[in-house]
Amino acid sequence: MPRELVAVSPRKPVLIEYEEPPLKSGQIRIKSRFSAEKHGTTLLIYKGLSPFSDKVFDADVGLFFPKETRRGWTVSFPIKLGNITVGTVVEVGDNVKRFKVGDRVWGYLPIRETHTVNEGEVNPAPSELSDEEIVCIDPAAVALMAVRE
Repeated sequence: MPRELVAVSPRKPVLIEYEEPPLKSGQIRIKSRFSAEKHGTTLLIYKGLSPFSDKVFDADVGLFFPKETRRGWTVSFPIKLGNITVGTVVEVGDNVKRFKVGDRVWGYLPIRETHTVNEGEVNPAPSELSDEEIVCIDPAAVALMAVRE
């Protein structure tokens, strides 16, 4: 049975077994090759230090509020860890157009051994980049946004 990395409470990671659902039309199954955790927001969430841990973010006004006063995005445990994965397509559902078995792909996915996702949730992995380089796409994009601002 495959396993995934989950924080059951702040600073308490565990490997938990899970079952993959059957493939639906338009879905692919991926076997993970390399995954990474984002060093900013998700690491703070893991440590229990993020404002998302005890407040709610209201995107309309761009501010955090006490949970009891607003509805919005917040954090609760257990929470899946990881934010980017490179993998190999191992199964393809009906009506999948972009990928075939054996294709190398990447996406914003947690750290787990396998993933069942809609084909639009992942991207083809550039052959000129290693798995380790691909997981740096997200931090590089954040740095680029900071420079542009």
